[in-house]
Amino acid sequence: MKQLRNLLRIAIVTLLLFPFGINSSYAQCDEDLNVIQPSIMVLPRTKAGEDLRTIIDERPEIRIGISKLTEYLNENHDYQTYDFETKLKALIRDGVITDSQTKNDVKDAVLKNIPADIVMEIDLMYVEADYGNLVRIVLEANVTATGKNMGSSICESRIMRITDIGMLTDLALKGNTKASIPCADEFLNNMYNDWAKIATGGQSLKIDFGIENNSEKDMNYIVPSKKDRLKYVIEDWLKENALRDGYKITISTENKLIVEDFRFSKCDPKTGKRQSTTDIERKLDRFFIQLDLPAKLINSTGSIFVKIL
Repeated sequence: MKQLRNLLRIAIVTLLLFPFGINSSYAQCDEDLNVIQPSIMVLPRTKAGEDLRTIIDERPEIRIGISKLTEYLNENHDYQTYDFETKLKALIRDGVITDSQTKNDVKDAVLKNIPADIVMEIDLMYVEADYGNLVRIVLEANVTATGKNMGSSICESRIMRITDIGMLTDLALKGNTKASIPCADEFLNNMYNDWAKIATGGQSLKIDFGIENNSEKDMNYIVPSKKDRLKYVIEDWLKENALRDGYKITISTENKLIVEDFRFSKCDPKTGKRQSTTDIERKLDRFFIQLDLPAKLINSTGSIFVKIL
């Protein structure tokens, strides 16, 4: 079964990449499907009032759900996975996450410091009734770096007169839909197809260029080293670095230039290596250093904020 899936993935890579004339350095990124096959971390889905630091202790069924889904990813789809509890404990130990942080700050810190390509959030509800019990699982996947939604699904087990949450969770993940495909497989196949499309369409990122309030510069400032206006120099950088000229400027004023949709390849065509939002941040930082323009950059999920000082 795994061999069949791998053959299908190879076919998808070939169909998606080569019609667009991707050069050999780009293809190098896809050896062994390293770009197309994403790594995944399963996180608990938090509701109002819940905290990632305590949710597993307070809701032990969530630990079962995470364990069963991670096991399913490894055994049935051969995904590389990362353990949430281990990473959370490491972030707390290293002082990245502290007791003084809010629930949202904790989640942001986790998302910024995990190596997984995709975050898969899971919520699990154990429903008891006189005629039997069931498990209902809510699944949602998002690209870690950009926050792009990769789909969601609800999987339910059969109603059975058992109290074994682990067994009911297995049944929910493997339960059949109308198309006779296990619920988890249908969800993962849709997620995988969306991920594969990013190989050709590129990752989407918002870039917000702004001028510091007390700065004497504006977007019409003539950059000495380029002998051109700042807004045109920035746009030249966008043209040079966006995947197939994939960028859309939505706001352009004297003090602001917002690129709502900047597309970048998951593979740097110059190096043949994988590329993330951190790499785009680094390129922007070096760009402003070369211009001899001091700038402060903040890399948030799905956005880079550039403040020109």
